[in-house]
Amino acid sequence: MKGRRRWRGEHRRFAAVLVLYTLLLLLLVPYALDYGARRGRADEEPLLRRCPSLEEALKEEDEAGTAGAAGNGSAGTAGKRHIYLHATWRTGSSFLGELFNQHPDVFYLYEPMWHLWQALYPGDALSLQGALRDMLRALFRCDFSVLRLYTAPPAAPRPRGEIGLVDGAACEETCPPRALRELEAECRKYPVVVIKDVRLLELGALLPLLREPGLNLRVVQLFRDPRAPQHRAEFFLGGALEVICQAWLRDLLLARRAPGWLRRRYTQLRYEDLVREPRGELRRLLRFAGLTVPPALEDFVVNMTRGAAYSSDRPFLISARDAREAVHAWRERLSRQQVRQVEAACGEAMSILAYPLSAGDA
Repeated sequence: MKGRRRWRGEHRRFAAVLVLYTLLLLLLVPYALDYGARRGRADEEPLLRRCPSLEEALKEEDEAGTAGAAGNGSAGTAGKRHIYLHATWRTGSSFLGELFNQHPDVFYLYEPMWHLWQALYPGDALSLQGALRDMLRALFRCDFSVLRLYTAPPAAPRPRGEIGLVDGAACEETCPPRALRELEAECRKYPVVVIKDVRLLELGALLPLLREPGLNLRVVQLFRDPRAPQHRAEFFLGGALEVICQAWLRDLLLARRAPGWLRRRYTQLRYEDLVREPRGELRRLLRFAGLTVPPALEDFVVNMTRGAAYSSDRPFLISARDAREAVHAWRERLSRQQVRQVEAACGEAMSILAYPLSAGDA
């Protein structure tokens, strides 16, 4: 009897183990089949890397960008054109922007991304580039709702019928605040929207906008001899000098190897060339933007670069200045040590931009 009971107990345990193994195999079969299917797909189509380099992205989208640029160009002749003035601090960008602001066919925005910068900074400037680009996209589409998050209502724009050479100080005194929707409606009336800002650090951040079918974007990048604006201590002590010059170098190298569709949508301008040959550079810029050259605007640019004297005490005030003195003022304002420091940080970019180093003169 005892032997028979023991045999029955072992039989039950064996049956239980067999059932458990069977259930385990049934559970594993779907996973095995799914793994085999995945492996087969992987053999047929290798996985793409998630983060291609900038060079690869430009190469891969060369053909697509060419087609998209051609489509945007044809649409832009009947629709809007968008111009971004890409600059850094104290390079003469306010003056460049004012040339576009005075054109009767241009709706101009002066540093609108200042508001976002003030709200989110201090912080890593590079981490803000995506937010700045998204804001830029909305503004080019005359969608100013994003500004409600960061700023009070702006002053009213001038009606198109009153546009001529505008006195900005007079507008500040006589224009009451208006709703953003009125500003959006005014923006939509103009064939060209121009935005000038200094907080988007690199040209590479603009590539998605340059390829976007809904925009007809072109970029004017302004450079200036880095010795000219660097007479203030904060540029030497805060690291801004190195950040700006490294960003310049990356932009210059990107532009040098850019595909054809990007070169057609990008142009460079040296501040020194603008103030030495104001008429010729103005015509080139307006032709690039698809704009006419009003005679009054030609007179304006000449008068603004042939003022009585140069002053850096109020750099953001747009006034007539002696261009030749402005170009060479750094020779008297910087010490030899400061000149060497600027050239050490910016020498490679200066060489590409054809700014001669002064090491032999010091």
